[in-house]
Amino acid sequence: MLEPRLPHILVWVSLIVCTLACSKGEESPDQDDPGTSEDLDGDGVVNARDNCPAVRNADQTDRDLDRIGDACDCDPGDAKLASYRVAAGPENFSPPEGFAREHWALSGGALLQSRLEAGASDVAFLSGGTMGDVWASVSSASTGIANFGGKNLRQIFLVFGASVDASHAFEAEGCGIEVDSAQAPEEAQLSVLRFGGSADAITITPLARVPRNPVDVNEVFRLEMNVRAGAIACSLTFGNGKTVNVSATGLSSVQGSVGLLTRETKARFTELRVCRYEAL
Repeated sequence: MLEPRLPHILVWVSLIVCTLACSKGEESPDQDDPGTSEDLDGDGVVNARDNCPAVRNADQTDRDLDRIGDACDCDPGDAKLASYRVAAGPENFSPPEGFAREHWALSGGALLQSRLEAGASDVAFLSGGTMGDVWASVSSASTGIANFGGKNLRQIFLVFGASVDASHAFEAEGCGIEVDSAQAPEEAQLSVLRFGGSADAITITPLARVPRNPVDVNEVFRLEMNVRAGAIACSLTFGNGKTVNVSATGLSSVQGSVGLLTRETKARFTELRVCRYEAL
């Protein structure tokens, strides 16, 4: 009586076994289906073993052997700069709430800041949210300056850990070039500062300053900022290759936006690069 039913039972058992076995497939441990939580970028390499978990790179090429793939490495040829590249073209920067927008424009692949007024400050944040430890660089030039009297404070800065709250209170730390006429004697400096206040009244607290040669109007210079573990190393490179460095410790900002800050000057920004040290 039972014998005629056996073929049907065997068919169902076979289907169940096949379903369980076939669902696992013959994939290697490094592979997963594209688009799953285990393979964020869908390149066939699981996140745990992917040296660029957010960028497709099935070949996993890593020329400098810093465990970050060339496809997302900040500098694929420098193992000392083991950080993840972030999209940071001029078009990715815009003013936060509370700061004027009409003084920023894109032109010829550069980000231009066009306001030249006594006491005026302009800020632009990189889109994409907050970051912790970060490396950033930019080529810049002051395209216009003026003598506003005894309270000149010209600045062009890279900032990090920056934020603006609902009341437009501003906080940031950063490094860059400045001339502060409130000092005696007045001199050109490469500085690390802490910023506070608001868009209409930014305050500064010096953390470190070193003297530097003046920068002429339209003279291109390069700023590089490296922030790690509560310390900052900043360098200024002139067109002739001469470099000035400044550093500081005891930074207060941990998470925040990366951006640009200018004060009492017109400015031009190109070759913007931002990289984060945190694993993705």
